[in-house]
Amino acid sequence: MISRIGMLFRMVAASILDMDDTTVPYEQLEMLNDFLSRHRFDLSGEDMNTLLAELKKKHLVDSITVVSSEGELVVSSEGNGHDEASSANMLLRFIDSELATPESVLIKGVGSWFMLFPFNGKTYIVRAPSSLSNIELKALAKEIESFMVKTIKVKQGS
Repeated sequence: MISRIGMLFRMVAASILDMDDTTVPYEQLEMLNDFLSRHRFDLSGEDMNTLLAELKKKHLVDSITVVSSEGELVVSSEGNGHDEASSANMLLRFIDSELATPESVLIKGVGSWFMLFPFNGKTYIVRAPSSLSNIELKALAKEIESFMVKTIKVKQGS
C-alpha cells in the first residue's frame, strides 16, 4: 500500500516537474513585425557608430558591446565598454567552466536586462529594458558581423 502511494506521489511530482511551459512568444513576434514594418533603418552606413545607433533603434536595446575571445573590446555603442567587457568575459568563462557552454546568458537587473551571447568567437553584450530571444540576439550579431566583414573587404580592396 505504501509503495503504491509513493508511486502515485512520484507520478504526480514527475508530471508537475516535467511540464514544459516554453512556447513561442507569438505576441512579441507580432509586435516586432509590426514595429519593423512601420520603420526603416539605414544599415548601409560607412561608420560602425552609425550602424550601432541604428541597431539600437531597430532591436530596441540600450547598448551593444562586442568583445573578442581574448577579452579585448572590439566595439561599443557606449563609451564605457572596457569595464563591461572584462566583467562579461569573466562571467561567461566562469559559466562555461563550471556549468555548461551557454547559448546565451540573461541577467535581470533593476529596470534592465544584461544579455551575453557568444557568436563567432566573440561575445556580444546587450543591455535592454526587456529580454531578447536567442533568435533576436543572433540576428543582431549577424548584422554586426556582416558589417565587419564588409568593412574588412573594403579596406583590403583599397
